[in-house]
Amino acid sequence: IDNPMTLEQSVMRTSLWGNLLAAVAHNRKRDVREVRLFELGHVFLRASDGNPQEPLELCGVLSGHRDAWLRADEPFDFYDAKGSACAVLAAIYGDDSAFSFRASCDNPVLHPGISAGIFDQNGVEIGSVGEVHPHVRKAFDLDHPVFGFELALGQMAAPEDLRMQPLPRFPAVTRDISLLLGLEIEAQQIRALISECQEPLVASVQVLEDYRDPAHVPEGRKGMLWSVTYRSLERTLTDAEVDLAHKQIEQRLLSGLDATRR
Repeated sequence: IDNPMTLEQSVMRTSLWGNLLAAVAHNRKRDVREVRLFELGHVFLRASDGNPQEPLELCGVLSGHRDAWLRADEPFDFYDAKGSACAVLAAIYGDDSAFSFRASCDNPVLHPGISAGIFDQNGVEIGSVGEVHPHVRKAFDLDHPVFGFELALGQMAAPEDLRMQPLPRFPAVTRDISLLLGLEIEAQQIRALISECQEPLVASVQVLEDYRDPAHVPEGRKGMLWSVTYRSLERTLTDAEVDLAHKQIEQRLLSGLDATRR
């Protein structure tokens, strides 16, 4: 830029991270400890042919503690940032199940051991999520962990038209599945197996617990607690219907994974 307002604004930005991390530092220096920010904007990149590109990106950061209820505040972690990214994807597409998270991320802003790439259903990386690398935090004079995500909106497929649905008239029924399984099994695998069952009564699936305390879980294993919500839009479900559907899903997980009931 020929006539920048400040030295920091003398070049076009190639990432949204810098502006957000500077804003986190600005707030924390003024004793604002709980910071949640996002920015939607263009970055400026040089293509291989020398022509400039201006892709649209979305970036969000979290620092401090999550909202607490009935227990002491707990600091943000990787899963809060991942949950935020999932919420954005669900808001755009109506569902985030087509996207996967893989522990292979080359984003230099993020800690290589606490980060993941975000991939669409075609295997194209469209973003990343994780903890900001300590070296990057140091450059912004941040002494507390910061977590965040970024999405390359310009690389993502256009969403289909979303339509409003009426509120359900009939009550939902929830059943839990508690599993003891290998550490290498990812939540995405479990979601995929549940989806393969094509059970029409399943309204939602949620992971409630990922338990790895070595005092209570065998070495190389972890405990996971899942909640499956069943609902019919036409009638109130009977216990027998829900039990049958839930048993089929449970059997599919036990046969398709290195897992046992917990």
